[in-house]
Amino acid sequence: MPQKGYPATARSFAAELVARGVLETANLPCGVVLCTADLWDIRPAEELRERISPEELAYGFYDDGRWGWLLRNVVPLEQPVAVRGSLGLWQWRETAEPVTASSDY
Repeated sequence: MPQKGYPATARSFAAELVARGVLETANLPCGVVLCTADLWDIRPAEELRERISPEELAYGFYDDGRWGWLLRNVVPLEQPVAVRGSLGLWQWRETAEPVTASSDY
């Protein structure tokens, strides 16, 4: 029997966070690189809404006038790496030490 309240995709996402020890959104890592990817294409949200999964729709912001980035060659890092980012696109070269569970994000 389906549960009422949050959609199944939101419950699934929350369960994954809890399994990784993230009990509050304030504990999500910020200022870290989690993966690398190639930016393959950029498309208007109006185009993407027709092609993406219900999970992506549930977690994304696909209002008219917004844009979606299509990625290729996504490679997750074994450990998050703390970085100082930049506005817009930027080239990252892995030089920093991985962030550990006791590190400050």
